[in-house]
Amino acid sequence: YPQTLDVQGNALPLHYRFDPTAPDDGVTLDVPLPLVRAVDARRLDWLVPGWLREKVVQLLRGLPKEVRRELVPIPDAADRFLAGLGGFGDGSLHARIAEFATREAGIVVEEADVAQVALPPWLRVNLRVLAEDGRVLHESRDLHLVHDELRGQLGATSLGRRAHEWERAGVRTWDFGEIAREVDVR
Repeated sequence: YPQTLDVQGNALPLHYRFDPTAPDDGVTLDVPLPLVRAVDARRLDWLVPGWLREKVVQLLRGLPKEVRRELVPIPDAADRFLAGLGGFGDGSLHARIAEFATREAGIVVEEADVAQVALPPWLRVNLRVLAEDGRVLHESRDLHLVHDELRGQLGATSLGRRAHEWERAGVRTWDFGEIAREVDVR
């Protein structure tokens, strides 16, 4: 149950809540608006190490019946999957489970079959997008929906402010002299 998630060198805070009636039940990741595009959907699929077993069990239980029959008991199959797992968060969880299920059941399972399994909300990361002043701009468990909802704001650099005099938009002609060899930015 880590307290942060690394997103391109930024330690973003994770918050945990156990309340099945609350919309933010499970784990919530606070993401500043400028980092929304840097969040990797494949990494979010892995959830957190403490809940990975439960997620794998649910994903295996959601596979077609002919595959499930070959994997019973499902919790034991989840334990075998986890025992053979090289590293947490590497690659696509759905692809890794599809490979495992195909190997174990002898029936081809596609990554898309695993990805479409319905999960309880707490087994998906809740994203809370924050403005510079800490206001919540949007909250969702679907990264693609977050991108769609905030499309107009995601294109802005530095939350709409120019960070340096050399930062310009709409340049059509070369009117700024030579390019500096180095520029220090925060």
